[in-house]
Amino acid sequence: MKKGLKAAIIAAVCVVGAGSGAYCLFTPDTVNVVIAEKTDISPVLSGIGKIEGSRKVTVYSDVDGFVSERFIVAGDRVKTGDVLIGYSDDTQQKLIAAAETDVKYSKKTLDDINALRTEYQNAVNTANAQIADCEKRYSEIESQIRTLTSDNYSTEYSQAAQRNTNDTDITALELQIQDKQTELSKAELEFKEIELLGTDDTETLQTKLSSLTERIRGYQSDISALNEQIAKLQSDSLAISSEGMKPDTYSQYLSLQNDLEAVMRKWTDAKTQKETAQSMLSAYNTLGAYEQQLAQDELSLSYAENELEKSKAGTSAPVDGIITECLVDAGAYVDKGTPVAEMQSDDSYKVRMMISKYDIPSVMLGQDADINVGNKQYSGKVSKIDQTAETDISGKAKASIEILIDSDEAFIIGLDADVTIHLESAEDVLAVPTSCLYTDDEGSYVYIYENGTVEKAYVDVGKKDSKFAQVEGIGEGAHIVSEPSADNYVDQKVKEKIKKK
Repeated sequence: MKKGLKAAIIAAVCVVGAGSGAYCLFTPDTVNVVIAEKTDISPVLSGIGKIEGSRKVTVYSDVDGFVSERFIVAGDRVKTGDVLIGYSDDTQQKLIAAAETDVKYSKKTLDDINALRTEYQNAVNTANAQIADCEKRYSEIESQIRTLTSDNYSTEYSQAAQRNTNDTDITALELQIQDKQTELSKAELEFKEIELLGTDDTETLQTKLSSLTERIRGYQSDISALNEQIAKLQSDSLAISSEGMKPDTYSQYLSLQNDLEAVMRKWTDAKTQKETAQSMLSAYNTLGAYEQQLAQDELSLSYAENELEKSKAGTSAPVDGIITECLVDAGAYVDKGTPVAEMQSDDSYKVRMMISKYDIPSVMLGQDADINVGNKQYSGKVSKIDQTAETDISGKAKASIEILIDSDEAFIIGLDADVTIHLESAEDVLAVPTSCLYTDDEGSYVYIYENGTVEKAYVDVGKKDSKFAQVEGIGEGAHIVSEPSADNYVDQKVKEKIKKK
């Protein structure tokens, strides 16, 4: 080839290359866009939860006592009524023995007091009969004396004065008798209380009783002596001689006086016996405290017998379910009401899962859910949303929800389950692909192609599913840039290429 031709060819190639570069340099870039249109959105929320029984149940000890045997371990599946814990009945046997002793003692005390009440009531009745008889006899003798002396007895001033003196002395003696009678009643009551309820040793108790016996006898002797003085004064008053009384009349008069004195002594003794018996009867008349003590002791015995039956029966499962934790071992002592096991009922099952603060507003009771356990899928519904947050393993506060599994199968508690919750859907709403949605500190936004340039536009985001997000703030038919590097084209002239959704 000639040297000039070769140079011409090289020059031509260079001109063509330069023109091509200039064309590429000044031709606008092309961006992919999609059209914002109305559509239906079916959002879901996915997560992982743990399978649980329908409710947690704490099993409590039915009695006080030592655990003799534990029939369960964590993970056991039990039926209602299955015995979980057995007990030694030594504690209940001791309670029964003590309660039986208390009942016997209370019954004996009450029987003794009833016997004393009967004794004193009989004494009052006997004394009343003697008093009534003395009153009748006294009236008869007094009437005879009055009849005998009505025509023969003349009253002198000195004789009247003597009678007044005797009456005054009798009144003083009767007051002394009342004082002695009060002291006697106190001493007799103290004697009976020590005899029935005394807690001292035998020698000390006997010494006290002997001292009280001497006091009682002294009071009784003093009362009898005072009664004799009264009878003597009463006889003297009636025996004051009368002028003009014939010897045989006077002899009859003296005989009646002796009879009257004897009646008065008997009458006074009967009154003393009645007052003493009434005083003692009053002391034992209220049996409420003794009857209440007996009733309480009998109730304690019945309680101890019931506790023995419970101890022999052991603590049973209150529901069908699975034991999740054993809280006591054989040999441990437990009080009644102490937790001995934790279990979960298996009449139905649920999945508990944690939801973030961003997703919880979308979750509502009754929403359908798909639950995958291993290779099997089950349906379910949101049955509970806890109103207190819990901290998950990452240290973040989240809300706990429960999804009830719609299945009659028996599940293993604690297994993981994959859950997809179908959230509330939105129909015929303006939406953009979720891949076209971005977020910064000011909120969510998209890139819009308009008039040959790309602009940033902030939007309010509503419901979302795996493909689309509901938006407000842009118009239907807006051209949304669908490019990962859309930010690089802001305020630049570009061409668009419409993509199908």
